[in-house]
Amino acid sequence: MVNSKEENKNKNIVFISLKKEVSSNNWNIGIIGTGILLKNKKVITNNHVYKEILEEDREFLYASILGEDGVNYVDYKIEEEKIDEVNDIILLKISEPRINSNLIQDLDSSGFDKEFFMKEEDINKLEEGADLDYRGFPLATMFLKMNLGITFMVNYCNLGSKKYRKSESGESDKKLNFLLIDKAVNPGSSGSPVFVKKNNEDRICGIASGSFNNKQKIGESLINTPLNIGLVRPSNFILDLIKD
Repeated sequence: MVNSKEENKNKNIVFISLKKEVSSNNWNIGIIGTGILLKNKKVITNNHVYKEILEEDREFLYASILGEDGVNYVDYKIEEEKIDEVNDIILLKISEPRINSNLIQDLDSSGFDKEFFMKEEDINKLEEGADLDYRGFPLATMFLKMNLGITFMVNYCNLGSKKYRKSESGESDKKLNFLLIDKAVNPGSSGSPVFVKKNNEDRICGIASGSFNNKQKIGESLINTPLNIGLVRPSNFILDLIKD
């Protein structure tokens, strides 16, 4: 049974969807990534989730947010507000819902506030092996095509390593660059919040951003073999992007 704290956490995790009517009652629907709902009607996700969509199709992008019934999702139009291209993070603003519905929740009282995101000095105190989890919508388009519906998943993992930026001389400048986890980040999970326990309270320490693959040639085919290593951008980059 999911407790109320878990429910509150999960309802602030959204999926980024592309919904385009290609002909009468024929829709092209895809779930392309996960997003983090913020208090001020904004959404954070990976920049590559947004940029992979053709510019002429971005008007059909939506943040799909869990409705008041806790079961169905409501689509809200989203627009680019601010981008950190270096660290692959984008801030999107939410506008009107695609369809008026009695399931629309009060977005003024929804979303994570800034205090939920860990600062760099606190992430630096995390030990390798720390228990983490990231939550999102992996392989969601594939599951939709299999008639399995919207699939939200919790992925448990551990902190493998903290990586720091290097100066032009090749020496570390002690600026936290990314985290490595011992779990692959599947397509659809990009943009997922990564949680850690701090003083018995959940905090977001980063945003799941990708995985490493090993390409192997088998016969005439080039096969991507996923490695169980995921890439996480630390939450200090999110704080930098959303600061006033």
